[in-house]
Amino acid sequence: MKWTIPTVVLLSVGVASADLIHLKDGRVLEGDIRRGDSGWIVTTDGGGRLEIAEDQVARVELRPRTLEGPRGDAVAMSRFQSLKQSLESATDPLVAIDRYRSFIDQYKDTPAAEAARAELEIWSDRQQKGLVRQGQQWVTPERSHELRDEATVLASRARQFVKAGQINEAQPLLAEALAADPDNITALYIDGLLKYRADRLSDARKSLERVLARAADHGPTLNNLAVIAWRQNRTGEALTYYERAMTASPMNQQILSNVAEALNALPKDQQKTAAAQRVYRIFTDQDQRLQAALAAEGIYRWGAQYLTREQYEQVQAKQRELQGQLDAMAQQFAEVEDRIRQLDIQGETNDRTLRQLEAGTYHRAPDGTLIRLPLPPVYYEIQRDNDRLKAQRRQAVQELDRLRAAAAQLQSQMPEPRFTGVQSMIGVEGTPIIPPAVPPQPQPTEQPPQPVRDVTIGPATRPATTAPAE
Repeated sequence: MKWTIPTVVLLSVGVASADLIHLKDGRVLEGDIRRGDSGWIVTTDGGGRLEIAEDQVARVELRPRTLEGPRGDAVAMSRFQSLKQSLESATDPLVAIDRYRSFIDQYKDTPAAEAARAELEIWSDRQQKGLVRQGQQWVTPERSHELRDEATVLASRARQFVKAGQINEAQPLLAEALAADPDNITALYIDGLLKYRADRLSDARKSLERVLARAADHGPTLNNLAVIAWRQNRTGEALTYYERAMTASPMNQQILSNVAEALNALPKDQQKTAAAQRVYRIFTDQDQRLQAALAAEGIYRWGAQYLTREQYEQVQAKQRELQGQLDAMAQQFAEVEDRIRQLDIQGETNDRTLRQLEAGTYHRAPDGTLIRLPLPPVYYEIQRDNDRLKAQRRQAVQELDRLRAAAAQLQSQMPEPRFTGVQSMIGVEGTPIIPPAVPPQPQPTEQPPQPVRDVTIGPATRPATTAPAE
């Protein structure tokens, strides 16, 4: 955790036991100063603790400690080990030299200081010889370029094996390439692909992030990081990578297919976010332009797939055929539904007539008794007609159900743009290929002036001429 550095200058002149850290903005902080993971940790007299990044520091003055004896030696050796460990991945010898010199000044006459002097000699030798770090090795710039070229050749061979499906043959070549040049983006990209295939998503992500550190606008790498982020349920991060991928590789078919899959699968509560809307706008623009360009070549996008003209025309013909059948069936639907409505109307009319006939059979006798007369024969004729109407209606309903089932069957056969729900990696075809490194050219050194000799150039000493190469 990084704390905001106070604007006041924390300097108490005259305290000999305090360390001083000079910041690049001119401020000076005082306290107990120790090396941290990514900078310096300052503990003030009041117990405050500040973590300061390395890039904010101009100079550090570490005062000699008053702790003496075996305990002091043990503390110094522990701090030496921490310092040595923190410098294991250092690439600038001057930084290590400066820190070891400060340590030696701070812990004079201790075994740790002697050990620091030995490390100082190693780093000074590297500086004097102009060595550079290449992985775990310190080599000359010329050898560094040779190792990079070797790594590039090995990575290219590994790529061919992976392309041919020979993963076992590719893996040792990748290991050798990364040992020679840990920053080889070709090897790192392929390494990320193989780790993804092995379902080692976090390791694959690390390899591809190292590619991105050297090739920030490499579209396939951005796409693959988006795929990994999506699988790890980091939806927002995946959308950000897809946005960068579309910008880096405009109108890339596979990238746009993945974006289409992502947008189709995006939860509704995330569809209105600013990130999702940006991705949608970029996708829509590029997809329209891509479809126009592909149509001229006889290629058409259908959901997340790309079809040839022949395949697309077959899909269209199938759609028209099935739609024609559905349209004809719709007419049958209308006819059957109209017949059912007419049967219902006729049945309701019959029911009203029956109720009227029933009501006409009731009479009250002079003594007040309610008497029901026999129903007329027409009443029973209407009942029989109702039974016939009900039977016809049941048949019509059955026919309607049959039409619905047939329509559902046809609809299921209707070709529609479909999405698989799968976002795919761009394979070795997207591997970033780097050219062989150009070794540094030796700088001409000044030669002392040579004495002038009077030489007559005769036929034997005349410079030879060389014909230009064909």
